[in-house]
Amino acid sequence: MAELTLDRVYQAAHVLKQVAIKTDMVHATRIDTDCDLYLKTTCFIANMSDFAKFNEVYAKYFISKPARSCVEAKLPKGALCEIEAIAEL
Repeated sequence: MAELTLDRVYQAAHVLKQVAIKTDMVHATRIDTDCDLYLKTTCFIANMSDFAKFNEVYAKYFISKPARSCVEAKLPKGALCEIEAIAEL
């Protein structure tokens, strides 16, 4: 598979939309909807210097501020971020 070449803001938004879609909580085009059923997220970003930009995008989805851990990690295939989420369904 080809490596991802998308910028960090686009990748963060894409990952967060996928989290929302997977739980069928919000429509894919609504970026301003709070994912309020999430209890905890673990965020992995390729470079901690991208944290501020990642956090800006993250805040648009998780207005209710669930518990969160964020760590720098070497991600596969050129990915810039990955999110693990626990939700109450």
